[in-house]
Amino acid sequence: MKLRGLFQTDGPKPAWSLKGNSMLRELLTAVGAIPLVIACAPFAQAMPLPLSQEQLVLVSNTCTRLLGLKPGETYFAACRQTLGSTLQTQIQDKALAWAYQTCREQGLAQTSTALSTCVTDRQRSAPETGVEHLRTSSSASPRTLATKSFYEMSPSQRFAGERGACAQVGFEPQSSSFDQCMARFQGAFLTDPN
Repeated sequence: MKLRGLFQTDGPKPAWSLKGNSMLRELLTAVGAIPLVIACAPFAQAMPLPLSQEQLVLVSNTCTRLLGLKPGETYFAACRQTLGSTLQTQIQDKALAWAYQTCREQGLAQTSTALSTCVTDRQRSAPETGVEHLRTSSSASPRTLATKSFYEMSPSQRFAGERGACAQVGFEPQSSSFDQCMARFQGAFLTDPN
């Protein structure tokens, strides 16, 4: 009986030898590329535009007058964060729209690198006239003012207060900004504040 060669192999292959194993090669390439993609992600985001003092006061007053929240309460901070971040997003969207329009007016091709570069540069330098100031009216109708603390309101009263707050800072009902504002309120107020 000839056993020689039955249990012998060519020996272990070095780890770097991936010939014939394309799936493993593709997996390692993908895993290796993830840190590079993550490292570049912050550069792709637009620089946030700061809210004006008037807008910050409006946000705080809206949380107090329409939702019955007081400074220092956890949900007051959540309300300010919700309205402020949604307002910030809308301002960024308006700056992007202005930048895109001004770059397209220069005749740059729709899918060109020049258009992308122009939009990025213009968005960062959007003038206040290009980024239309959002309505900062602090007048709320008496029927929408909170008559009790947020913590004493029924769910339907809270929902009405949230709708009023989103409208108060300038989001048009049925707009994506209004919907985003409402969704952020739902997320902020469903979490346990402790």
